[in-house]
Amino acid sequence: MKKYLIVLFLLASGSVHSQKIKVVEEAIVLERVLTKGYSVVVDLDVSQMQKKWIKQLKTYGKLTREIDYIVISPAVVPSVAQTSVVIYTKTTESLQGLKIWMCIANANKTQEQEAIKSEEAAQKILHDFAATNYTENINEQIKHAEAALVLANKNQEKAIRKSEYLENQISKNKENKLLLEEKLKKNGEDLISLKKEQQDNVIDKQKTVEEVERMKRATEIVKAKLNEIY
Repeated sequence: MKKYLIVLFLLASGSVHSQKIKVVEEAIVLERVLTKGYSVVVDLDVSQMQKKWIKQLKTYGKLTREIDYIVISPAVVPSVAQTSVVIYTKTTESLQGLKIWMCIANANKTQEQEAIKSEEAAQKILHDFAATNYTENINEQIKHAEAALVLANKNQEKAIRKSEYLENQISKNKENKLLLEEKLKKNGEDLISLKKEQQDNVIDKQKTVEEVERMKRATEIVKAKLNEIY
């Protein structure tokens, strides 16, 4: 019960929120040269995003690590050109998450069309990387929320079964009271105890009903956030 209450708290408190992906143009200095590129901030675990970004970069070619950035030369990005290009990328940690900067340099710098393709490819790669990881993160949250909902339903069913059991016990106790006068005093004490437990159970049962409803709403809220990724 404690686990799904924590999930409910995170959902209700806004810890789970939709993400607006913003890829912006940004020029940074690399080796004393002002280099134009694009950047995006991924508001997820920085260490995990670093590893995933490196893994994706390796699909383009061999990585060469400079002082504070990475170069892939030659790099193969099919959406840019059939020939190889050069990728420059740099990551920095911020309060908002991991900031990823990227530039795709085409050998045919004089060809405007190729330059546009390189810029568009960089923007798409950054946007898709952020979108993919946000989607995976929300799907994981949905998985936990649904698991918590299952547990809440089980606790509700358990409380209902206990309620039925207690009601049956009270009924039997009343019958025994009439048949066994010599045990009247003891049965009376048992009856008081059972009634108190039943009252406590009514409260617990109501709480589980409310918790199930909150978990249903929270789960739907998280699922709806998949549609907010763009």
